Amino acid sequence: MVKTLCAVFLTSLSIQGAEIVIRWDSSARYVDRLETPKRVEIRDWIVYDWLPSPLVPRLVGDRCEVVFSPTQLTGSFRVHRRWAPGLTQRLSWDASPAPGVTEYVVYGRTSVEQYEVARVPANQLSVVIRLEVETEVFIVVAVAEGEESERSNQVLTPDPPIPTNVTLKVKSAEPVSGPGGAIPYDSVNLRPEQAAQRRQSDPSQP
Repeated sequence: MVKTLCAVFLTSLSIQGAEIVIRWDSSARYVDRLETPKRVEIRDWIVYDWLPSPLVPRLVGDRCEVVFSPTQLTGSFRVHRRWAPGLTQRLSWDASPAPGVTEYVVYGRTSVEQYEVARVPANQLSVVIRLEVETEVFIVVAVAEGEESERSNQVLTPDPPIPTNVTLKVKSAEPVSGPGGAIPYDSVNLRPEQAAQRRQSDPSQP
């Protein structure tokens, strides 16, 4: 699973010989990237699809940072976050009351398929799972006499936390001309329709 933060809008920056530094809290547990919107017109609606930016964040201590010139990134961007490869979490369940249980099977489910994650003996009631980006939920079934029981309740794959403490700093060789700056706001998993409505209600938004 992923978490996104529509973090900063760059507003009318006109800077000569400048560098812009954007930082936010992070760690080696996450893979963060910048995404920029692509304008898409659907009938009477104008929506935006978010695409990866060529600017690559760099982890410095407990902060991610991106340094760039105003010509490299204009308009708006958001921080897209997913779990780093190899991270795990323990999944546990109660013993099945059915007689003759020989094993448990753990399944993961994506948006398009269900797949087997692990098989464990009946005396084992937990398993360590990897936090896969595509996996949305996990379920467990008991096996008795070769037949699987009904599915357990679904356990959602945990989301990484929202990127926080986003800051923007302008390193300019000359004074900034015209209004500019950062307008931070949290918008978790903002759907394109919501983004379009936000822009229509506030013409100052890009």
